[in-house]
Amino acid sequence: MVVVFETNEPYSPAMLEAALIDIYKCLQAPSSIPFASCAAAINTARDVVADIGPRAASRSVGLLDIARCNPRHSERETHKVLAKKYGLALDIPQSRLSTKDDGCHIPLLRLRDWARFLLKHNCWHLCTGLVRPDQKRERSILKVFWARYKQWNPKHPIFQKAARGEVCLSRVAPICFHGDEGRSRKRSPFMVLSFYPMLGRGVCLQKKQKAQPLKRYLKLKPNFKGHSYTSRWLFTGLRKRDYTDKREHNWKLVLEEAATEAAHMCEVGAESLSGERHWMQLVHICGDWPFLHKSGYFRRSFLTVQKRLSQRRLAGICHLCLAGTSDVQFEQIATRRPKWLSTLHQESPFDEPNPFSVVLHVEDRLSELWAYDLFHVWHLGVSKNYLGSVLVILSELEPHSSVDARFDSLTEKYKTWCRVHKRRAHVIKINKELLNWTTTSQFPTGSWHKGELSTVLMEYVEWRFLSESFDDPMLTKAAEACHAIQACIRGMYSADLFLSPSESHQISELGFRFLRRYEQLAQEAHAQHKNLFVFQPKIHIIPHWLVALSKASKDNRYALNPLGTSCQQNEDFIGRASRVSRKVATSDLSLSRIMDRYLKAAFAKWVDCGYLVKPE
Repeated sequence: MVVVFETNEPYSPAMLEAALIDIYKCLQAPSSIPFASCAAAINTARDVVADIGPRAASRSVGLLDIARCNPRHSERETHKVLAKKYGLALDIPQSRLSTKDDGCHIPLLRLRDWARFLLKHNCWHLCTGLVRPDQKRERSILKVFWARYKQWNPKHPIFQKAARGEVCLSRVAPICFHGDEGRSRKRSPFMVLSFYPMLGRGVCLQKKQKAQPLKRYLKLKPNFKGHSYTSRWLFTGLRKRDYTDKREHNWKLVLEEAATEAAHMCEVGAESLSGERHWMQLVHICGDWPFLHKSGYFRRSFLTVQKRLSQRRLAGICHLCLAGTSDVQFEQIATRRPKWLSTLHQESPFDEPNPFSVVLHVEDRLSELWAYDLFHVWHLGVSKNYLGSVLVILSELEPHSSVDARFDSLTEKYKTWCRVHKRRAHVIKINKELLNWTTTSQFPTGSWHKGELSTVLMEYVEWRFLSESFDDPMLTKAAEACHAIQACIRGMYSADLFLSPSESHQISELGFRFLRRYEQLAQEAHAQHKNLFVFQPKIHIIPHWLVALSKASKDNRYALNPLGTSCQQNEDFIGRASRVSRKVATSDLSLSRIMDRYLKAAFAKWVDCGYLVKPE
């Protein structure tokens, strides 16, 4: 990067400040500015100093320091200037994981250090979903959270610890652990592990309400709103070669460290500046199904689903129940009393002791620590199966002889709707490839990997069903299914972290209505010898949520919103951390350099949000 001033006037302090800001932004690498190497920032600083002279450059704090850095050790030198000298990074120490490989250095940002950082800078309110400190309100929110969580999970040992006086629930923050792979250099996988508070500022809805409701004193919202750098706490980042093949043992070591940190924060906690002790309780481990399987070492998951009719031994697909075994079908979705319900927690899904067994959990129910994710189950799962079949049926109504021509006509209608209703289309065309439907012998299902596309297509399909009438019985049932699941999902997104009995009843009834229609559509398609409305393992997860909500409603108690363990905001955090990793050269210190850059980039966002004050 080269800074050029097109002027004959002497350089002013404002211009000098602008030059330093450009250099600093290169190192912070926010999403709106291209990434740059530290060497490029040093060269830019040197060019500016050469143009204006050292005396003028000294007016801009830090410019001379960056110019004096050695480009051969650019990462180390600029980190000393920005982080150590001027404090332009989160002051969280990097710990190093002891591994068996001398060439593998895995840095960690321990949960206990994050807790001390929050307490030191008076940011504990971020654990309760508040935007500014308010000790009385924070404690009231946490007290209500645990009171409602006790209704949802009364056997949790945290309540026994509170009864013995070992913890104070008004100072215990509920947290989750998340992991997923992003894309690093040359599109290689990059695993990002993080902790985050379960309570947040709510959800950013597309349609703004005309009249904003009054802010409640005791709000319990899911954690989706705000910048992910301020709502997620990085634990570590791993390149694929750091935890696979010959270094596969490192994966378990990292999980053991994460579990140890979670157990420490529940048992010991951290002290604030006033001497009061605060704790954190790991409530759930969240992520897509591959991560749940990998972190849980489960012997039952989607990977063990039946693949052949002749297959005798069926291990099952769910770590919570025995669905998918020879005697219990996972496809049983249209009843409130499925056969798998009596097998909940009946058989452990673990083949060996799990690292997270040290975390406080209900006895003999460690598996419920791993929670399914609404985002991957619905937006990137069942909705793609439903939309694939519905879009195929809608395309057949177009007045053209060829399949491609019918899809072209459907595409034009979709794009017109997007323009009128101000939605992003996300795709150039709807065709056979998008739906994985190259032949009629295949079951159509969406091939996209963007959850928002599922949301927009569901809105389009819903609009078609509302604005048009169809004689086709399958489309009639599909319309009923669409209206039910759209109302169900909207109910979750508009609700708090905990659902009242009436909300649980309404959401569960709508969800069951969708599942009944989906099963009827699959049966009708089978009777007509059409491969439509496929059953895949993810559809089994929806009844798990609905049965639990229905039972909570009947018992007149609060229930945890399935949205509480959804991972949309985590996906944003994964992408940001992965993009930071792409601009760090490959070496033994790569992970430490990535962590350095993350701490500087996160610091800028914490300052922008007003949680930290930039040092003078």
